[in-house]
Amino acid sequence: MKKLLLLLVIISGCNNYAQNNWTKINQTSKSISKNSERESFPKDFQLYQTSFSDLNTILSQAPNRLTTANSKTIISIPNSIGNLEQFELFEYSNLEPQLQLQYPSIRSYVGKGITDKLATIRLSSDPSSIQAMIFRTDKRNEFIEPYTTDGSVYVIYESHYHLFVQLKTPFYLIIYREQFPQNLVLVMLNY
Repeated sequence: MKKLLLLLVIISGCNNYAQNNWTKINQTSKSISKNSERESFPKDFQLYQTSFSDLNTILSQAPNRLTTANSKTIISIPNSIGNLEQFELFEYSNLEPQLQLQYPSIRSYVGKGITDKLATIRLSSDPSSIQAMIFRTDKRNEFIEPYTTDGSVYVIYESHYHLFVQLKTPFYLIIYREQFPQNLVLVMLNY
């Protein structure tokens, strides 16, 4: 009887901590998403494979940030140098309540770093994948995006690889002046 009680205590204490496995891979034969084929795609990145359904199960257990200060939902996410980091995760919807009811499978989360106390994560999920940004005070920020169309392979890269990209075509910026609608300013930026 004591063993059964101990087992129940252990299970109830760990119910929001589930292991999500990330496996580093070099390439994939799966269909690559259009976003991963863009011109501004980083040159230096890492690929990781995971089970989106396992990840989504963990995310669904996150408490609302507005109703609680602590969370037992812990998620492990790889960083750009290949180490797994843990985050205490909360749901933090950015949709109005009526819109959230209309689209229940679109969710947003915020997390506090456990491995790196100075890190925070912003994560969103839809029916097929997740996207995340990890913000750091002492290192570069990191991005996590789906690499394949099925949401099983993710690309992880640091922010500086995303920002400075040589474009093949000029980038045009049109500035509209409210005071003088007839005057449009066309600015051509060519990197």
